[in-house]
Amino acid sequence: PRTCWLGEGMESRRIQELTSQGCDSEARLALHLAEEKRKGLDSPLGLYLETLPSEEDYRRFHPAYLQGFELAPDIDYWASWGSTISTCYNAYKQKAGPSAVSYPEAYLAYVQLLTRRFGDVDMVALLDMPNTGPDHELNVVPSYNNSEATNFCLQASRDLRAGEEVLVSYGDHSASLMFALYGFSFAPEHHDPAANGFPEDANMDPCASLNEWDFFAKGVEGNPI
Repeated sequence: PRTCWLGEGMESRRIQELTSQGCDSEARLALHLAEEKRKGLDSPLGLYLETLPSEEDYRRFHPAYLQGFELAPDIDYWASWGSTISTCYNAYKQKAGPSAVSYPEAYLAYVQLLTRRFGDVDMVALLDMPNTGPDHELNVVPSYNNSEATNFCLQASRDLRAGEEVLVSYGDHSASLMFALYGFSFAPEHHDPAANGFPEDANMDPCASLNEWDFFAKGVEGNPI
């Protein structure tokens, strides 16, 4: 039900007032998420928020916390995304003063938001846990089970076997964008728009796969890993 969603426009009045300037909707929601996480179990979503990946988890695999390497400019989405949350945080911090969450808390919440959201409803307790796979392996689809679009669920797209893992689409992304968002991508053939029936207006870059020359060891000019 909608009461379990954490989505744009559902921020606290405090966050709305503190982020009225310098923030886009995603950064504003991330700051709301960070403040809710600070409340712990005093937040209505406290139990759900405890299940989200930690900074330590992300540091093991996610490009938002890449250390020791640099990405080629054409796939370094986090350079731009990081600037977005930094600008918003600075405006928020100026108004919130000592009551503000720290920047690492805000940044982690931003990463959690971008990696766990569904397009229409953003973050939904439990429903953000399924993994994904290539199109032919997917077996559930997001849907609403009422005409008012206030109840969100995952609906089986075919009969499921006992013990079968539930897999849902994470969206039609290029390999580089999928890597930026989720820390992994599929084999090149699964990112080819022509081969997968992606909409003509899908936001795809020409990169069908990641390449070793897209990753550089810091301080070693022209030396791809």
